[in-house]
Amino acid sequence: GRDLVLLQSSKGIAAVRPASGEIAWNYGDGASTIPSSTVLENIVYVPSHGVTALKPLLSSDAPEIVWQKGQLSPGTASPIAYDGRVFTLNNAGVLTAANTKDGEVAWRLRLKGKFSGSPIAAAGRLFLFNEEGVGFIVELGEKAGKIASEFELKERVMCSPAIADGNLYVRSDRNLWKFGP
Repeated sequence: GRDLVLLQSSKGIAAVRPASGEIAWNYGDGASTIPSSTVLENIVYVPSHGVTALKPLLSSDAPEIVWQKGQLSPGTASPIAYDGRVFTLNNAGVLTAANTKDGEVAWRLRLKGKFSGSPIAAAGRLFLFNEEGVGFIVELGEKAGKIASEFELKERVMCSPAIADGNLYVRSDRNLWKFGP
């Protein structure tokens, strides 16, 4: 019921109360300095030792480690938690879906290229772009992910896409692209 700001560094995560600047809790076992943490249903998924799922406690004690899975290690892209799964994308372009409850891998899907931007999720799909400007729409099944669409912008894309008002926005090195109804 309290707002917290999560500050991530190579040392770990500090949860700070924004009104006072007081540190509510610390996770001090390190975290990646490129991909960011994500939160779903009061669990923080930290790129630390692969991915570490943390459950903040009501006290100011360190959060409870729910699970920790080394095989979920993300590359540059931040993990995303969506619809009961946490998704990571490694430097080889392998998208991994794991259960948020226990971190067990549900499926893997190999995508083409190198990814700097993070995936986003909407309507049961992930949207992501590799550095060469190839966009992927991945349908999220229980037992497998499936590439529903693949298209080329023919421009370098280093960013994470964004969604607003039913539109998908992607920034390349030269243009801002808008895809929508």
